[in-house]
Amino acid sequence: MLGRRDRDGEIAMPSTSEDPVRERIAAVSAHLRARLGDKSERADLEYFVRLMLQRIAIDLCLAMDDLDGARLWLDANARWLEASGALTGRADHWLARATIEAAEGNIQAAQASAEAALE
Repeated sequence: MLGRRDRDGEIAMPSTSEDPVRERIAAVSAHLRARLGDKSERADLEYFVRLMLQRIAIDLCLAMDDLDGARLWLDANARWLEASGALTGRADHWLARATIEAAEGNIQAAQASAEAALE
């Protein structure tokens, strides 16, 4: 599994020089932990960048057949979306959920999640 929760419930990703994909995922994790400055215009850009990085991490985990890691990143994405209250990124979240559920063999749940992306 690529993702694990640290003592604060945040996702921590291991980094090894032997696996460049894991290094990239660790870089995503480090970026997600970075704190924002006081500038509100930068905060908007940072929000979108973080959403994209979370989706990339999900896709990388799926490409490596790491469904547990993909699910951890999806859960982090859900918390991020809920905390922000924004609508942007929600359809992508549901599509990622559908992809994970389909990979797990849960076709009915995948279809329901795909339909939720359209709402």
